[in-house]
Formats: sequence, structure tokens, C-alpha cells
Amino acid sequence: MRLSRFLTCCVCAATMTLLCACGSSSSSTTASTATSSACAYTSDSVTAESPVVKVSPPGSPAAYVSQHATKPVSCGTTLTVGQSGTAQAQFGAQESCQLMQYNQQLASLTTRTPALDLLTLNSGQLWCSINLPIAVPNTVTCPYGTVRAESAQWYEICASDPVFEVSVYRGSVQVTDTKGQSTSVLAGHEVYFDFAAGVLKPRQPDFLPADKQIFRALALAAKAD
Repeated sequence: MRLSRFLTCCVCAATMTLLCACGSSSSSTTASTATSSACAYTSDSVTAESPVVKVSPPGSPAAYVSQHATKPVSCGTTLTVGQSGTAQAQFGAQESCQLMQYNQQLASLTTRTPALDLLTLNSGQLWCSINLPIAVPNTVTCPYGTVRAESAQWYEICASDPVFEVSVYRGSVQVTDTKGQSTSVLAGHEVYFDFAAGVLKPRQPDFLPADKQIFRALALAAKAD
């Protein structure tokens, strides 16, 4: 697990990209502004470092985003990353996440589905930086559990191996598995789901230099210090 993460992380650190999903891309220090439309977050876009990010809007044909190009996306859009591609999601002015593959599997996320979630991580590795001054927890859902955060930086894996783990770099998050077991994870700590035992278990995180580089870049995008 750690070896595949190390290899992929080294690739992605040098190829940071921008994926803006369901949020305002303005320099405002407030959270994304909702509207009365079906998609409550209207400044949505995706930018790819290389043409390996597939964008599948709800009810529309899929398209590939060319290198460094930006394409608007709507809520409920599925983004798929392959071939060592990397995507960084920007949600409003203060929420930013980076998606990439885990263990050579395609990485995929869906924006704002369900509507109250920040995103659904279908599969892959995700680094997130959230810096909200208001008590509006944001939820990242995956098939094996959820992560809720207000002001934090964390890394997580959700993969069909199966793997579900969450490592907190800054702040704290609330992790809940599919059985409803919930635990608070502080900075410098990690939890993983033991599928044999059916419980969340703690262990020490292993943040690589590439992880720290990603978190620094995400902090700038999310206006975090």
C-alpha cells in the first residue's frame, strides 16, 4: 500500500493541476454561495495538467480536458483520472482537494453528490485543505466511510482493494465508517478501517515530502496559513 502511494505521490507532486468543482473561484474569504438552481454552486470548472481527466456531466456526453485547459462543470459531475494524471479541486475560496490514482487504479470523484457533501470519492487518493471560519462541516463520502471537516488538511485513500484510511496533517476531522462508528482524528494521527475486524483502528501516519508539498500548494489555494 505504502509503496504504491509513494510512487504515485512522487509523480503527482511535480504535476499539480487545478480542478474546481461546485464552488466560487473568486478571492472572497467566504464559503461558496448557494443559489436556487438545481446546482447550488455555480462557479464550477476543471483544469487538467495532462489530457487524462475525463469529465462526465449528468445527462451529457463525457469529454476529456486537454492539457492546461479549463472546462466548466456542474454539480453531480464525475471526474475520472488515469495515466498518472492529477487534479486539484477548488470548492469556493477556502476548500481545495487534489485527486490522483491509487495502486494504478483509475481515480474518480463526483462533485456535490449528495448535495450536502463536498464530494464523493469513488476511488483513489485525495488530499484536502479546508479553511472555513464558520461552523459548516464539509463531508467527503466514499463507499467505506465519511470524513467531516471545518478547518483541516488531510489525506485519504478509498479503494476497492479494499482500503479506507485517513491521515490528518493539520486540524482535525471526524471519520465515520459504514457501521456508524465515529472517531475524531487529530493532526499527526491516522485511522484505517480493519475490514477483517470491522472496526476503525489508529496508527501513526507516514507523511512524505511530496505530501507536504501538496498540502502547501492546497493551503495557498484554500487561503490557509
